[in-house]
Amino acid sequence: LVKLGKSNLEVSRTIQGYWQLAGGHGKYKEADAVANMKAHYDAGITTLDTADIYGPSELIMGKFLATQPKAVPCTKFCCFRFLNEIDRAEVKLRVQKACDRLQVDKLPLVQFFWSQYEEKNYVHVALA
Repeated sequence: LVKLGKSNLEVSRTIQGYWQLAGGHGKYKEADAVANMKAHYDAGITTLDTADIYGPSELIMGKFLATQPKAVPCTKFCCFRFLNEIDRAEVKLRVQKACDRLQVDKLPLVQFFWSQYEEKNYVHVALA
């Protein structure tokens, strides 16, 4: 494990991503995906990555996290539409929904994706 910056958060040197669970990358069995997460965890890859736009990925990862609370979940907050309307309340709501899907009380790390930097609201939203 490595300490992330000056925080107390420790993440594995390799982070296993689960974009492939979005559904457009071929068929899979949910049980196999959860077994894959366990195999990675047992091998020392304890940090998992997903996003709110990866279809059922957060829900599937949540099933694993419910059995392995020491795993470190990371997700993304992706913004594509209505960028000038996103406010602190929406950020809080969407992060809470991600927590619910992931079956965690809080997230140690949320990655931020903003699609149009011409819309200057991104700094305000990122810091919400």
